[in-house]
Amino acid sequence: MNTPSQVTQQIATRAGTSSYNVTQYLVQGTYRLIIMAPFNTQMGAIPLNPPAGLQFLPDQDPTPYIWNSQIITPANDQYTFLITLDRPVEGSQIYVQFILEAVPPPPPPPPLPTWPPVGGPQQVWNNPYYQDAIRRLHPYWIAELDREIKRQKGQKWYVDPYARSFGPNSYPSGAPDGPGSPDPAAYCWLNLRTFHEWIRNQPRP
Repeated sequence: MNTPSQVTQQIATRAGTSSYNVTQYLVQGTYRLIIMAPFNTQMGAIPLNPPAGLQFLPDQDPTPYIWNSQIITPANDQYTFLITLDRPVEGSQIYVQFILEAVPPPPPPPPLPTWPPVGGPQQVWNNPYYQDAIRRLHPYWIAELDREIKRQKGQKWYVDPYARSFGPNSYPSGAPDGPGSPDPAAYCWLNLRTFHEWIRNQPRP
């Protein structure tokens, strides 16, 4: 959602009323708050029920009926401000401007884990980044094993996703027993040292 850099509200003044609430949705950032009250009045402004972290800085304009200060909002939210006049004024208007001056930069992405993976097999597998990398690399390792078994023993040999080799007229009898089974990538990572060594020699995927 695009956030406007400037929002203006107009509030009609009423007989017998000298205080007005103005509510505005503001994004996290730094705003210039400018309020213009009817001529020849004195004015003050304060935030109502301010959340923790809201900074409402003093008025910088010496003119009593013009307010010019900075607001630093801690989060995207609705904010309410109380505007008070020194006397009721009928048939005029108060102009309130919220001018967005700056938004905080997005936080930097978390650093990638070191490569190759460090730690024991289960500790590495529990890390989402490492697990994703292992899953993506696993088919390439199986393909390498398959090419090698065909080179050594013939084209009718093959390697299944659990790194088991089978010859002619030989077929898998189901998933092997062991940690991670029946997930092929998890089984290979948690049980086969050769897969660990191959992974640790691959560039960061």
